[in-house]
Amino acid sequence: MEGKDKLTVISAVPPWGFGGVNQVMEYLVNNISANYVFPDTRKKSLKKIIKKREFSKIFDEIERRKNYIEHFNRKISMFKNKTVLIIHPQSIGFELVKNIIKRNTKIYFYVMDNSFFCVKSYNHRAGNVCLDCISGNYLNAKDNACEPFPYPYDIEDNIDFLDFLQEEVDKLFFVTQNKNQTELIQNHFGHNVNIKQIGLVPNDVLGIDCNPTNRIFFDFIYHGHAVDAKGFSYVLSLAQRMANRLFLFPFCKPENIDVSTYPNIYFVPMTWDSGLEHHIEFCGVVLCLSLWSAPIEGALLKSLLKGKKVAVFKTQYTFNNELLDDCVLKLNSLDINENALILEEYLKSFIDINKQQLYIKGLIAEMENKIKVFFETDF
Repeated sequence: MEGKDKLTVISAVPPWGFGGVNQVMEYLVNNISANYVFPDTRKKSLKKIIKKREFSKIFDEIERRKNYIEHFNRKISMFKNKTVLIIHPQSIGFELVKNIIKRNTKIYFYVMDNSFFCVKSYNHRAGNVCLDCISGNYLNAKDNACEPFPYPYDIEDNIDFLDFLQEEVDKLFFVTQNKNQTELIQNHFGHNVNIKQIGLVPNDVLGIDCNPTNRIFFDFIYHGHAVDAKGFSYVLSLAQRMANRLFLFPFCKPENIDVSTYPNIYFVPMTWDSGLEHHIEFCGVVLCLSLWSAPIEGALLKSLLKGKKVAVFKTQYTFNNELLDDCVLKLNSLDINENALILEEYLKSFIDINKQQLYIKGLIAEMENKIKVFFETDF
């Protein structure tokens, strides 16, 4: 959406696809007027081009696919004296982001994860939340043998970028999703940091409704990716411990995982639209057990909007800590045996679906209003 000349939104993550940042971008493009800059990663079907016998266009399409990142990089490197909002800097590239900060007048960061202090983006280590690098103690990342994620940057380059952010912090304005994320950023950069909390709305949470049912196909569904920071290994251990309960993981089984002796564990690749929404509607409990200081996660919002029982970890600086206690089950311990018993009881318990859904819809409406007001008044 083209809009105000005084705001340019830059992200290497386009407003299509199933990822969380993709969905945030789609919401912004659909609802907020600005000049958006992102790489056009959409592909034209080579089969259709051949079928139409438009052979000269085959090479054009191959060349376009090869050059779209180069075109994006050239375009953003030319920006100067603009007000810029950056989304997901690690996907843009650290040197390019440094250049944007140096050449432009006012820089906003809409914070998606914890890459502002953690090279792994998800501040998770040894099965739990890690805050070792808060306040700039980045040597801990090297001592802990942390590897940059989700892109394999050289750790020295990544740390250099984090140092750069601290040096330029007076020029930066952080846009946050929730109260605990705001506190985390203040603890890292100092309480005088420029910051504003507006919330976050992934496009695919809009229009979700629940259909209350007592039918259950799976007892538990893990709503996340095959990433330990999201709780994958922990939920797998839970499933092995609770062998009498059916568990669904909505992705292909990782090659290093052997569940041949656990007939209660199912790996079935699916997206929200291709089956996951349906399975969540007919499951007992959704497990959103992130083990990092997670802000607002689309998986959590969507599961709650479907009117399901949802279990989370009560970890430091997470968004789910801000939710009402009767809205989600907050696990306080990492003890597998203890949590298996708690989840067994939770599976059998009653929740007020209407109250839960009204509460979550109210939160989303409040965030939509804050987002609208922020973009209308600050630019």
